[in-house]
Amino acid sequence: MNRQRTARGAPKVNAKRVYRVMAQAALLLPKAPRRRPSAARKATAWPESFVNTFKRDYVARLDLKTVLAQLPAAFEQFNEVHPHSSLKMRSPREFRRQQAAGAYQLLYCE
Repeated sequence: MNRQRTARGAPKVNAKRVYRVMAQAALLLPKAPRRRPSAARKATAWPESFVNTFKRDYVARLDLKTVLAQLPAAFEQFNEVHPHSSLKMRSPREFRRQQAAGAYQLLYCE
């Protein structure tokens, strides 16, 4: 934001002053208890697990340029080959294929 203001010839914004004004404005808002519903916590568990596993298995020992170059292959390997304990040691795609085959059998075996 300060780069844009400088380019226009406007003075820079003092981040500390903006924070102080925002904190004062927040005090004027009505107070209401804010809690995350338990469903929201459960919804974030899978993405957090994915990110941690991906960082541990694919990113931890590599520099950024190498990671970016290998990212498509790493996603493919994670989804097609990598066993997941929550999927009974199957890859996500393998799990989905088996679910789809089971659903197909249920529909057409009757």
